[in-house]
Amino acid sequence: MAAILIALVLTGGGFVLYNHNQDLEQDIKIYQYSLSQEASGLKKNFDQLVSLSNLLVKNPIIINTLDKHLRKKEPTITAAKMVDKNLHLVAAVENISLAFLVGRDGNCLYASDNNLVGTKHGSSIYFTNAAREGSGLYAI
Repeated sequence: MAAILIALVLTGGGFVLYNHNQDLEQDIKIYQYSLSQEASGLKKNFDQLVSLSNLLVKNPIIINTLDKHLRKKEPTITAAKMVDKNLHLVAAVENISLAFLVGRDGNCLYASDNNLVGTKHGSSIYFTNAAREGSGLYAI
């Protein structure tokens, strides 16, 4: 009698454990799919940010304006306004909080937030990376 009772308990326990493992496997598959979808969305957003950053870096007006700053010359008012407008348009894109251009000395020359113009960013990690690579994108 005791042996039958132990066999029933073990069989029932095995069945419960089997069902629990099946549920865990299903949950893991659901989480894997969800994480894969989330990662895909984040990659798409990041690629969009990189593309916008590259557009700014290759913009001839921005290049010319920054070159004038480098040579200690004032850019034309029209060029400065166009740079400001470009930065404000980029900052208005979803998932972008701020766009700014920094000179070689680390000072902010143009920004989508006018309060940042003139601030120093020379010791910031995004500045040092941008100086090393020619442009930078800081995602948080």
